Amino acid sequence: MQSPLRPETARTAKSSKTVRSDYGSFELETPRDRNSTFEPELVKKRQTTLGKSFDDKIIALYGLGMSYTDIASHMEEMYG
Repeated sequence: MQSPLRPETARTAKSSKTVRSDYGSFELETPRDRNSTFEPELVKKRQTTLGKSFDDKIIALYGLGMSYTDIASHMEEMYG
């Protein structure tokens, strides 16, 4: 039984996976959802490769004059 002082989300942890793209590999941390209410949108569950379209989006933002910091902030805002 869950304690009323400790919300159920307090037990939620993170897991990491290696994602590959045309430009190399990187580690991605994703929330572990015990209630199965979280559905990732950018990198789907069990997906280990990024398509060309995601890379193209980042390159397009850079081509529009956005800095690395601006792009990272934009991605954080859009995808959390």
